Amino acid sequence: DGAKQLQLRAFLLSLGGSSQASTGLLHPDAPLPAVGEYGGPARALDATDEEAFLRGRSAFDFEFGYGEGIGGPRFNGDSCRACHFEPTIGGAGPIDLNVMRHGLLTEDGQFVQPEVGTILHRLRRVGEGQQRAQPGTAVYEMRQTPHLFGLGLIDALPEDVVLANADPDDLDGDGISGRPSFTDDGRLGRFGWKGSVPSIREFVRDAVAMELGMTLPQDVGQSFGRVHDNDGVTDPEVHFDYARDLEHFLTLLGPPPRQTPEDPALAARGEELFGTVGCDRCHVPALQGPDGPVPLYSDLLLHEVLSPRVKGIEEASATMREMRTAPLWGVSQTAPYMHDGLAETLAAAIRAHDGEAVATRTAFQNLSGEDRDALLAFLETL
Repeated sequence: DGAKQLQLRAFLLSLGGSSQASTGLLHPDAPLPAVGEYGGPARALDATDEEAFLRGRSAFDFEFGYGEGIGGPRFNGDSCRACHFEPTIGGAGPIDLNVMRHGLLTEDGQFVQPEVGTILHRLRRVGEGQQRAQPGTAVYEMRQTPHLFGLGLIDALPEDVVLANADPDDLDGDGISGRPSFTDDGRLGRFGWKGSVPSIREFVRDAVAMELGMTLPQDVGQSFGRVHDNDGVTDPEVHFDYARDLEHFLTLLGPPPRQTPEDPALAARGEELFGTVGCDRCHVPALQGPDGPVPLYSDLLLHEVLSPRVKGIEEASATMREMRTAPLWGVSQTAPYMHDGLAETLAAAIRAHDGEAVATRTAFQNLSGEDRDALLAFLETL
């Protein structure tokens, strides 16, 4: 798979005198994928935008070292690409790259964020002690690396388009009560499993700080990121140019291309059933963007879809059992599924839905075997 290929290539490059340190795994002359291909831009680019896209892609692939401030003192990867590479750069990550979140519970069951934060990082700088869960931890939640294709189209969606689908009190009585996620300063959350991040710019700042363990300059109007750390490397460890390059790349990175079905008639039947069983009540096929429909298959709202037996993490305005509706575009190429990556197949992912999704899950299970195959065949086109 992709992870093993990257590991093997890194090992082979370390033989025969070639240094293991590098600026990344992407060849400097790697061609630009076409519009409509995985890893390509969302639209045709002029010379200026193409240069920005390629520069941002190189920044995404760049591997930092200790001397540059990576992991201050703990981190999850030495580059953005270290986690986001399936099926290509900017994609999802395999389950072995999952990151653990943790939290505390009061006697009456209220969630409390640990003093060290909820993330238990995978890696640490040489000489640093292992990060351990805070004593008294009662909640553990795995998080899988999501793909980043099409983020720019989601970032550009008008806020009122997202809010139009909100029904926090289930006034229409359909059992679905999606509500928007907001940051502490009132911005609409669009990204992250809990919808906690409001924009691509903040997504980049959050990832640089929390995944790479590096510092950035303060950015007026932005609240994510870290300005100082204690790793002995001069702050800020990355500068605006790097952050802006990443922002340009993610803004221009195209959405996942639709896949050609093996049996078009079966997939077409599955698309009808997608609506019949109620998947489309949360996984809305398209939201209206400034330049036309954005077929992300999500309402970007929070829904209670975890089992009542599950104790999850609270994040931003999301409660322990709430998750943002994950966009389904790209789902055929980014297994495993769900926030924890424990669903190895699309059928298992459907069965893992609970809470507000119980009726839809039951409707799927009650389909004939042929109809279940049809619905899954449709999902394999996304």
